Amino acid sequence: MDGFRKKKILLAGVLMIFSYGLVNNTIGFFVTPVSESLGCSRAAFNLYYSVSCIVSLLAAPVCGRFLQQQNARKVIAAGWAVGTVTFAAFSLCTRIELFYAAALFLGLVQQGTTSVAAMVLIQRACADNSGSATGLVMSGTGICSVSMSLVLPMLIERRGWQPAYFLEAVLWFLAMGAAFFLVKGTVEQPDFRGKQTGGAEKGAEIQGISLKDALCRSGFYVLFLCFAVQGMCTIVIQHIPSFLTELGKSAAEAGTVMALFSVILIVGKIVLGILFDHFGAVKSLILNFLSLALGMWLLIGGHNGFLYSGVVLMGFGMASITVLFPLVTEYVFGKREYPSLWGMMSMAISCGTACGSPLWGMVYDLSGSYRPAFLFMPVVIVANAAVIAGIMSHRGTYKRPVVS
Repeated sequence: MDGFRKKKILLAGVLMIFSYGLVNNTIGFFVTPVSESLGCSRAAFNLYYSVSCIVSLLAAPVCGRFLQQQNARKVIAAGWAVGTVTFAAFSLCTRIELFYAAALFLGLVQQGTTSVAAMVLIQRACADNSGSATGLVMSGTGICSVSMSLVLPMLIERRGWQPAYFLEAVLWFLAMGAAFFLVKGTVEQPDFRGKQTGGAEKGAEIQGISLKDALCRSGFYVLFLCFAVQGMCTIVIQHIPSFLTELGKSAAEAGTVMALFSVILIVGKIVLGILFDHFGAVKSLILNFLSLALGMWLLIGGHNGFLYSGVVLMGFGMASITVLFPLVTEYVFGKREYPSLWGMMSMAISCGTACGSPLWGMVYDLSGSYRPAFLFMPVVIVANAAVIAGIMSHRGTYKRPVVS
């Protein structure tokens, strides 16, 4: 594939991941104003995100299987239409039950038409440097966080949360629409002969195992569980603005911290992708997970030195579920049926975030503080890193087909 078409894929991927960030990375700005406006608890409000994630858990593997055989632009078009309407519907909700109803539709496109589709296109187009390409594309969530942290707090404070949701509807429409047109004429259509059609392996048989074989491996389910657990840990990003308020930070200070966090997240994803290609998969994963764990502990300190150091480490560590996990899936199971495999494994992230988002809110509702969760989660993250690294170290056993 020529360089121009690769650049179109990368730009389309950034826009799709920016849209993914609108779903996952901006909800923290709405927790306090919406819950107070509707008279519900924070856990009840975050439950709408859980509903969306549960639906996404079921929809993502369907999108993955569709991408294995059909044109990717059809998936992107579905996300373009449904996401725009859903965000607009959020701006009109007057009861928390209406949020839950709208979330059912958002879940249909939340992950399968954004991150899953983007990763499939990258895997087809950039087989020779998938780590660096993934890091670059996944920086789209950081770009989303930076821009939204500068706009949403001010907009919500001056006009309320309803116009903020409508703004997200407009941004989704523009980003996904642009991605739809950029992908045309690139690698949106798979090669049904089972050959690699782009990248360094053009014309070669694709290595790896089928989804059917992967489902017969215990390691598949262990890895799935690890991905889900990490999703529970990293969804803390939705609660960081509220935690900063708990620490006594003003709205302006909280905005500055979140902007720094988002900038580090952008750079961290790019750096992590490069490390994956050049430093090694296992070492990159361990470094990333340890950074996230240490960052959480530092954040509890509250003082600016600890706070900003923790934000820098967490910004790099948060890249795990967006950059590392799709790469780890390919690293362990191969490329043969990567769209279907990643569609299945991405279910774990949806499952983890669906459970984790209200759990973080529940910790606050029950104890009046997020501190207990910030103390416990780093221990879970370190243990998770050890298990995933063990699976990656034995990846050869997972790439061989099951002999019946």
